[in-house]
Amino acid sequence: MAKYLVLKLRAMGDTIILSSVIECIKKNDHNAIIDVYIMSEWKAVFLNNPNINHIYLYKNFKSRLISFLYAKIFIVLKFLFFIRLKKYDYAITCSASNTSSLYSLLSGAKNRANHFHSPRRKNKYSTVVIPDKGKHKSSIERDLDNLRGFGFKTDNAAETKIYISEDEKKWATNYVNSKLSAIDKPILILGIGAGRRTKIWPEKYFAKIAEDWIEKKNGIVLALLSRSEKNQVDELLKYLPKQCHSRFLQTSECSLRENFGILSIGTIFLGNDSGLKHAAIAIGLKTYTLFGPESPIEWHPYSKEQHPIFFIENLPCRTSTGRSCSIEKCEIENNKCLTQLYPEDVFKSITI
Repeated sequence: MAKYLVLKLRAMGDTIILSSVIECIKKNDHNAIIDVYIMSEWKAVFLNNPNINHIYLYKNFKSRLISFLYAKIFIVLKFLFFIRLKKYDYAITCSASNTSSLYSLLSGAKNRANHFHSPRRKNKYSTVVIPDKGKHKSSIERDLDNLRGFGFKTDNAAETKIYISEDEKKWATNYVNSKLSAIDKPILILGIGAGRRTKIWPEKYFAKIAEDWIEKKNGIVLALLSRSEKNQVDELLKYLPKQCHSRFLQTSECSLRENFGILSIGTIFLGNDSGLKHAAIAIGLKTYTLFGPESPIEWHPYSKEQHPIFFIENLPCRTSTGRSCSIEKCEIENNKCLTQLYPEDVFKSITI
């Protein structure tokens, strides 16, 4: 039985996309023993995954000095004196960095695929040639290129997966019902957060969608968010009519895994291009995504028929400095890539 170490030290959405690599390895090698090495914040993504043997966690620290010592000394020693003893056959590093590619080397695996996306960067410590380096393609296909370097079959492999147990679904149903007593009604789940402000649809637009869903669909609305995003839901509630508040619930008190359970009982997901969108799709929920500054080619690696998007094409400001816009504040254009996606048009497109 071959042993695989799969590494990706990135954000939540990237980590969920990594699940497609896990699924593909298992399809190619039914007896594979697969361990993953990911950021500690995203452990919930791979809990209950039957294809994963062990989850290694990489921690972030606020102190730059502590982060440096942790990454360059503690983790290096961990690989040399513990992880290396696992005798991995393959080490696969998606969205590789200098740090994660070094860990791949230190794992002792003889077969290594470390994919640096930039065409100007060498795939450091790789033992295979990874195809299509630097080509603009979907994030799932880009991760699967690591496996193509080993000759794995990747046909029909672009599938992400988060495994939710029946107990977790039952907990989510009971939780929502205890708060709203309306679990039999259609559930709209809103993903109002994102990695940066320029990727966030205006809160007043989300409020209009929530109002229409409650009044026209006779449904309930759940806003899934972390504690750090609670100010956004407070802003949304300023625009939501008081009579709708009894049909609206925000989940900042819930853990990430609990929010995954809530996603599993939803009817529709509508949200920004964020990790939560990727989670909804990996759990099996129909989604509608609001795309602003970034490219759907790269960050919406899914069927647009099953998972429609709202996206204003051909905005010069989006591609003036590259494939997409990465600014933190949009003061000149007033974030028109999102503010000109109007809630009335969005709501008309949503079908149950």
